[in-house]
Amino acid sequence: MMRRGGIASSFGSLVLSQVIGTGLGFAFWITAARAVAPEHVASASAAVAAMLLLGNLTVLGCGTLLLTELPLLEPDRQRALIRSVLVVVGSAAVLAGMVWSLVGVHRRSFFTSVRLMETQSATW
Repeated sequence: MMRRGGIASSFGSLVLSQVIGTGLGFAFWITAARAVAPEHVASASAAVAAMLLLGNLTVLGCGTLLLTELPLLEPDRQRALIRSVLVVVGSAAVLAGMVWSLVGVHRRSFFTSVRLMETQSATW
């Protein structure tokens, strides 16, 4: 079976989607930087960076697995593979999110106490 457009069309759509996503993200952060206090923008950008990091780590290479294996399988096996990947990646994401939240709460309390000590020592 021959596909229309081929690799050049796929490449073009991938590049275009990246350019559009990057442009929209850039416009968002420019708007946020002008409309919100710098501390809030910094917190939001750190949260987005953490979310992207966790998302990329918890995919576990399953996107590549699906791209290579799905075309070779029968429809029933395709559905089973997709279900398995969803369970594995979903479980990894939930676990990573829980760990990140627990570590974040612990680190936040640590940094709050450090800031409090700095404030107290500055008043002396």
